[in-house]
Amino acid sequence: MINFEFLNHQTEHTHEHDDIELFYVLEGEARFVLEEKRYLLRPEDFLVVNVDKSHSYTASDTLLAACLHISFTELCRMMHQNVIFFWCNTSVSDNEACEEIRGILKKIVSEHYHNGEKNQIYLNSLYYEFLHVLTNDFLLSRENDHYTDETQRFDARKHEITEFIRLNFDKQISLENLADHLFLSYAYLSKYIKKQFGMGFAEYVNAVRLNYAVSQLLHSDEAVARIALEAGFASSAALNKAFKGKYNTTPTEYRRQYKSRSEGGRDSRQDGASIREQLTKHFQSVKDAERSENRQFEETVTLPGQQKKLLRKNWCEMINMGTAADLLQSDMQSQLLYLKEKLHFEYVRFWDLYSPDMLLDDGGQYPGFNFDKLDRVLDFLVNNDLKPYIELGAKPKKILQTHDKTLVIGSMEDDLRSPERKAYFIRRLMIHLL
Repeated sequence: MINFEFLNHQTEHTHEHDDIELFYVLEGEARFVLEEKRYLLRPEDFLVVNVDKSHSYTASDTLLAACLHISFTELCRMMHQNVIFFWCNTSVSDNEACEEIRGILKKIVSEHYHNGEKNQIYLNSLYYEFLHVLTNDFLLSRENDHYTDETQRFDARKHEITEFIRLNFDKQISLENLADHLFLSYAYLSKYIKKQFGMGFAEYVNAVRLNYAVSQLLHSDEAVARIALEAGFASSAALNKAFKGKYNTTPTEYRRQYKSRSEGGRDSRQDGASIREQLTKHFQSVKDAERSENRQFEETVTLPGQQKKLLRKNWCEMINMGTAADLLQSDMQSQLLYLKEKLHFEYVRFWDLYSPDMLLDDGGQYPGFNFDKLDRVLDFLVNNDLKPYIELGAKPKKILQTHDKTLVIGSMEDDLRSPERKAYFIRRLMIHLL
């Protein structure tokens, strides 16, 4: 369903895929060209290239990227759809869903670096989580403006042809087989292939077979005769003839030259050691950044005698959030939970319990107080593992009139009016809290 690879070469010439590609920059920059549109991808940027979309890039010499190839056919089959397009490009638009994808990509990259494909079950779980977010948040619907742009350039018939040949190139197939499969006439299909691919049917099938043979020659130790049969050639002699016609050499010599270049270290694209070295530096910088971030909250101080003590910054344990009435507002609550996640405090300090906004009494001399709104504040805090720090003193509202003069508007002292009333209020509050 998904193939993964690391890349560090600086140039990729214009080409197309019969699958969906996600290109993710780890280090350096890449100037990406997608269907004649240009994008600058910086570290942690990524974009999705839909099926049969021409693309290329040039990059800085420090480029390190990860690439995921998603089977278009398998994804369509899984989603019970004939055509699937995505719009996902963080150099143009970055949002929370992109950040979620980014988090999954980091896990995938880390797993490939540290464990390779040893834990395939965990890798597959990450791939499916990635596909879940991608299809939920970035799948184009017919109402989306980008959908029209993608469909205008998508040739469904051309894709059907490439898919049929890709799945059957190892068999003895003919133009008649393909015409029957597509319910088209032999003559029409022959002209269509010549126009769309710039070559005849037999020539295109041989090109697909040669691509497979080259991949096996470079990345396996199988005998040339076996590779020829697996690629759909009648014999090793047929493979030799096709190979010489395109590469001016034999498959055996081509493999030997490739291994010679790799051992000499001159082929940077295939040099796994170079990529490994870049990945090691990348993960070391990630580790250093995490350590630096953690030092915002903890520090170690060296004492005489080489004794060490961890000092906690107590000011990180509490936050001032304003009046009790402020904490009834949904936007204030959302902001508080966001700050808790980032700053890790435990206590929330608030004040002015007796403000008119809290609707505590009915205006009588010694009323039975209504603590309903206060209970809502306390329930919110406790349910989110926060400890209420209730300020019982007065905090008047102040508004700046000029840079050196303020207006004071109301206070808790004014509302309670007398020491007896304050004492009664505090007593009723304590009883209620107990």
